[in-house]
Amino acid sequence: MKHRAFLHLSTAIGAMLACHPGAAAAQSASAAQATATSDGDQGSGIADIVVTAQRRSESLQKVPIAVAAIDGTALQASGVQGTDSLKVAVPSLDIPKNTGSASPFIRGIGSRAIGPGVENPVAVYVDGVYMAAPTSGLLAITNIDRVEVLKGPQGTLFGRNATGGLIQIITRTPKDTFAGNASIGYGNYDTLTGDAYLTGPIAQGVAANISGYFKTQGNGFGKNLASGKDVNRVIYDFGARAKLRMELSDALSITLSGDYSKQKTNNTAQRLAIGTAPSFLSGPGAGYAGSPWDIKSEIDPILRYAQGGVSAHINWDLGPVQIASITAYRRGDYHLLLDPELTATSAIVATVNQYDKQFSQELQVFSPTGGKIQYVLGLYYWYADNGYDPFILRLNSFSPPAPFEKAVTNSRQITRSIAPYAQATAEILPETHLTLGIRYTYEKREETGQTLRYTTAGAPFLGPVTPTVPSITAKKPTWRISLDHAFTPDVLAYASYNRGFKSGGYSIGSLNVPPYLPERIDAYEVGLKSMLLDRKLRFNAAAFLYNYKNVQVNGNVATGIVVTNGAAARDKGFEFDFEARPIPQLALNGGYTFLDTEYTKFPNASINNPFPLGGYRATSGSAKGNDLPFAPHHVFTIGATWTVPLGANELALSANYYHSSGYFGEADNKESQGAYGLLNANAKVSLDQGRFDISVWGRNLTKAVVNIYPSYVNLTSTSPGFSAQRGYYADPRTYGVTLATRF
Repeated sequence: MKHRAFLHLSTAIGAMLACHPGAAAAQSASAAQATATSDGDQGSGIADIVVTAQRRSESLQKVPIAVAAIDGTALQASGVQGTDSLKVAVPSLDIPKNTGSASPFIRGIGSRAIGPGVENPVAVYVDGVYMAAPTSGLLAITNIDRVEVLKGPQGTLFGRNATGGLIQIITRTPKDTFAGNASIGYGNYDTLTGDAYLTGPIAQGVAANISGYFKTQGNGFGKNLASGKDVNRVIYDFGARAKLRMELSDALSITLSGDYSKQKTNNTAQRLAIGTAPSFLSGPGAGYAGSPWDIKSEIDPILRYAQGGVSAHINWDLGPVQIASITAYRRGDYHLLLDPELTATSAIVATVNQYDKQFSQELQVFSPTGGKIQYVLGLYYWYADNGYDPFILRLNSFSPPAPFEKAVTNSRQITRSIAPYAQATAEILPETHLTLGIRYTYEKREETGQTLRYTTAGAPFLGPVTPTVPSITAKKPTWRISLDHAFTPDVLAYASYNRGFKSGGYSIGSLNVPPYLPERIDAYEVGLKSMLLDRKLRFNAAAFLYNYKNVQVNGNVATGIVVTNGAAARDKGFEFDFEARPIPQLALNGGYTFLDTEYTKFPNASINNPFPLGGYRATSGSAKGNDLPFAPHHVFTIGATWTVPLGANELALSANYYHSSGYFGEADNKESQGAYGLLNANAKVSLDQGRFDISVWGRNLTKAVVNIYPSYVNLTSTSPGFSAQRGYYADPRTYGVTLATRF
C-alpha cells in the first residue's frame, strides 16, 4: 500500500505552495496584527505574550479573562496537528469530532448537535471571521502564529454570542522581507504530509503571503469487515490561503484574505461500541468484534467536504479614534454517505448533502491607546443560509416493515442577526480597573422545506412533512462586569460576572420537531495572573461558577439529529496553568482543570436502558443530578522541552502527557469513556543555524483507545425509541519523520 502515498509526492510538493484554512485565525482592528512577542529583553526568562481577548493588543498577564495562548512552536512540540487535538495543550478544552464536524467543549460547556444552521456554544474564529458551521471547525494547525482559547461566555465583544467560550486561530501577517518555510513528512499507515509558507514585499507598502497544507493516508486505521476495504483513512486533505496587506498611509491599512480547502475521507466510520450488542432491529448475526477502528457496514462510508471564503480587514487611525471593519463571506459543501445503524444488515442508509453559506459585517470604533478610559464600540451583522439539498434516508430491512422505505428532505434555515455592543475600562483607583460591557442581540430564523416519505420507489408519498413553526425571533441583552487590581507589576487579580446567550433554532432534518429555545448562562469567576521568580515562572489560575438555563441538548432519531432543551444545569470548578523556564535549556508547561457539573433540572431527558431482545430502549425520564456530557472531573497536562547545543547545531527533545478522568457522552450518564492518558513526543535536530530541521515524532504513544463520541444512535423514527451504542475512536498510535527548511 505504500506506493499510494509516494504517488502523491509530486502533488504534495505543489500543494505546499498553498495553505489550509485551518491555519487561520481571529482578530480585528490593529489587534489583528498582534503576535506572540517578547516584552523587551527578557534574557533567559519567559517572554510576554500579546493577545487580543478584548479586541485590542494587550499582554496576556494584564487581561482580566481566563485565556490560554499557545504559539505555533509550542503546539508542534505538544503534538497538536489539528483543532481536534488542541486539548493536549489546553486541559479545559475538548473538541470531539463526529462525521466530519467539530463539537468543542470548554469547561464542560458545549454541544454535540450538528447539522445545517446548528451553532456550537463554543465559537471558532479564523482571522476575525466566525466559522459557524460545525463542518468548518476541524482545521489543520499549520503555519499559524498562535491559538487563543477564551474560557467562559463571550457575550460582549465578539460577533456571535458564545455561552461556552471561543477559539481564535491567528495566522501569520505578511512581512516586508522575504521569508518562508516548508516541510514534508512521512508516517505509519503510509501517511504523507507537506506544508509551506512564503511571504515578502510586492511593492512599496504592499506585502503578501501564501501558505499551504497537504495530507494523504495510504492505509486506514481499520477495515470494513463486510467489504474488506480500508476505513478511517484520509484519502486527501489539502488547502490554500493567501493574504495581501496594503499600507495605504500611516493611518490606513487593508488586508485581503482568501482560502480554500477540500478533503475526501472515510475517517467518519463509526461502529458499535466495543463490547456492546446491536439492537434487535438489526436482525440476527449483526454483531461483530474487530479492532476499535474496524466497522461492519453494508456500505463503505465516505465524506467529501469543500469550503472557502474571502475577507477584507480595514484599519483606519483617525487620531481621536481608530475604526476597523471586517467583511467576510464563506461557503461550505458537505456530502456524506453513512450507515447510522452500525451493522451490515442494510437497515438504514443515510445520504447527506448539506450546504452552509454565511456573510458577516462588523464595524468597530476604538479609543486611543493609553487614555484613561479604554473603550470599544461595535456593530455586528450576520446572515446565514444553511440547508439539506437533500438529506435522504433509506429504511430497508426492518421486520415488521418500516412505515416508509425512503424519506427525502429538502430544507433550509435562514438566519439574520444584528448586534450593537460596547465595552469600556476605567481606572477607578490606583492600579484598580472596572470594566463594563453590554451587547443587545436581535435575531430571526426562518425554516422552509418538506420531507417526502415514499412507500416504494416511485409510489405516492406519505406526507409531506413541513415546518410546524416557520419563524422564531430572539431579542436578548448580554453583559460583562469585571474588576481587577494589580498588586505588583507582575501580579493581577480579578473578579467578573458575565451573561452569555445563544439563540434557539431548528433541527431542519426533522421538520415536524418544534424549534429549540435560546440558552443562557450566568458566569461568576475570580482569577489570578502572575509572573514570578524573576520571570522564570508564569502561573495563572481561576475559579468559576456557571448557572446554565435552557441547555441545548442534542438527540438522535432515525430521521436526523434533533436539538431539545434541558431545563437547568450548574457548572463549577477551578483551573490553573503554568509555564516555567528554570534554566535556559529547559522549558516546562502544564495545567489542571477540575469540574463539578450537574443537571439541576431535566425532567424530559432521554434515558437509555438495556432491552432484553438486544440493544437499548430509550424512554423519557429525569437526568437531575447527572453530569453534563464531556465534563471530566479531572484533567491535567504536562509538557517539557530540553534543548541541547550540538556545536553550531541544536537538539530539542519534547514530550507532552495528557490525562483525563473520563466523561459521559449523554445526559443519562449511561455510556462513557473511562480514564485515559495520551503521550506525545518529538525529537528535533536543527542544522545550519536553524535553516534545516529533522524531527522524529510519535503521538498517542500510550496506545490509548479513546471513544471520542460515546453516545446512542436511535434506530426508530421517534425519540425516544430503540437504540444501539455507538463507538467512534480517536487515532491509534502514529509516528513518523518530518524534514523542514526555513529561509
